[in-house]
Amino acid sequence: MAPTLDKDLTTLCKGVFGEALPHGAYSTLDKLQLDHVSDEGTYGKRAPSDAQHLVTVCPFHHATWAVTKQGRRLEREYLQSMR
Repeated sequence: MAPTLDKDLTTLCKGVFGEALPHGAYSTLDKLQLDHVSDEGTYGKRAPSDAQHLVTVCPFHHATWAVTKQGRRLEREYLQSMR
């Protein structure tokens, strides 16, 4: 999801052990992680576990890109566009 949302992102998706994860492959699906994205950008309280607040990202981008202001903003915009 991260490289799809952020066209400036140059890093590849990686698994928890640093292995490259091919985009769109069924073998990758079980390695992805759910990221809870709140509406307002508040910290300390996890967003609900529903389709309006969840995106899937690889473990590498979940730990690095998704926690940045840019990543969160793009995730929020994506989720709002899907409503």
